[in-house]
Amino acid sequence: MRNAMKVGTFIATMDNAAAIGQKPQDVVSAPDQLTAYMTARVTFLEQLAAQALPVQVLLANFSGDAAWSRYEKGIQQVFAEADLTCPAIAGVRNPICPHYSQA
Repeated sequence: MRNAMKVGTFIATMDNAAAIGQKPQDVVSAPDQLTAYMTARVTFLEQLAAQALPVQVLLANFSGDAAWSRYEKGIQQVFAEADLTCPAIAGVRNPICPHYSQA
């Protein structure tokens, strides 16, 4: 299933990893960096399929400040493997969902 959506002149793609991560109550236990890598890879490939390249990465981090750098590393790995410069990563670092991780 493709999820690319045109928003003005931009192509938006997204993925999520609800309840997957390093929190004790996550349903699937996985390192934050790997979780971010896999979700970023999905959105990156969706961009390519839509004949676009990402110009911004927006991260909704519900795991708090401690996870932010691990998420960044996973996202940056996708671009490094494609031999591309990672665009700016912006978003929220708010642990508003105390039981589940999302990247």
